[in-house]
Formats: sequence, structure tokens, C-alpha cells
Amino acid sequence: SPNLEGEEFVSDLIKALEVQLSTTRVFSMTDPDQVREVRSASVGGSDQSKIIRTHYESLNKCLMFGGWQPSTVNMVVGPPNSGKSMILINEGVNAAKQGFDVLHIFIGDMVEYDGFIRYLSCVSGTPQNSLVMMTQERQMEVVKICNQQYNDVFNRVFMLAYPSLSITVDAMIEDINKFEKQLNKDFGMIIIDYP
Repeated sequence: SPNLEGEEFVSDLIKALEVQLSTTRVFSMTDPDQVREVRSASVGGSDQSKIIRTHYESLNKCLMFGGWQPSTVNMVVGPPNSGKSMILINEGVNAAKQGFDVLHIFIGDMVEYDGFIRYLSCVSGTPQNSLVMMTQERQMEVVKICNQQYNDVFNRVFMLAYPSLSITVDAMIEDINKFEKQLNKDFGMIIIDYP
């Protein structure tokens, strides 16, 4: 007989997959007001698209909107040590260079300092082991140089770190909302990086 945890899991899974249908009006492709409304909902208002172009131009060419669309969930999956975190850091750097605020959340074995070194290496081109051996003063000089060269890129990157299994999704959402208010930011990209 199935255990209760399994039944609860299946019940929760079915609830997550339910589709709520609502009534809507017929969309006319020739009605400029309707086109403006649906365009705004998908990519931002008027002529200012809020698409985050990816670091990978070949991927931009494959994506319908030429980059990441706001309010979407995108997943990078791979085995351990396959470079997922570096792909995500490249995406975070790229979004920050485009003027978007980025929150990178590390869950598991990485801490904020690991993220600091990896982001700094990604932007500066300095090997991670060289950055680790620098004094804090020298590291901050590299941050300053990168900010000058790349339009304050590091003023747009923020990090949180949690040990594995230490936080629920609801608590993480509360933290994100709290930090957005504290920092007066609206994160254009939130990266949740877990092993």
C-alpha cells in the first residue's frame, strides 16, 4: 500500500498541474490597443522591451523573444561539476551589464565569498586562484576597475547563501521580498543555484 507521504506528494503534484481557465476576450491582431496590451504583458510597455539577452548569442537566436522574458522560470540542469554555476554567473553578469539588478542565491556548499570570487573572475578575466591570493584591498581595486569599465556592474549584483535544507521556498520568497524593499530594488533576474 502507498505510504501517506507518497499520497501527499501525488496530491500536491496534481494541484500544481491544475490549469485554471478564465474567460477572456477574443484577441484581434489588427487592434493596436489589444496588441499594445498583450505586448506590454509579455515584454514590457510601449517600445521598451524588457528582455534580458543571454550571454550566449546562439541561444538568443533560438529564443522567441531573443532572450529571457520577464517573469519566466528557466532551468539549467546537469550533473555535478558540469559548469551550471558558471553558466548562471555568466547570465547574472550579462544581465547586470544590461542594467538589470541580479540576485544570485546559492544553496548548498557555496557561500557568498565563493560567489564574489567567481563573479569577479568572470568580469575581470582574472583567474579565481589569483583573486583568492590577493589582499582584500587589491580585490576591491579590481571591483572598482570593473565597475568603471562595465557601467557599475557590481552595483547590480547581490548574493544570498543558505546551507542545504535550511530554508523553505516560502521563507526564501519572504527574504527576497524583504531584501528588495531594503535595497529599493526590483530584481530583474533571480538566480537560484543549488547542487
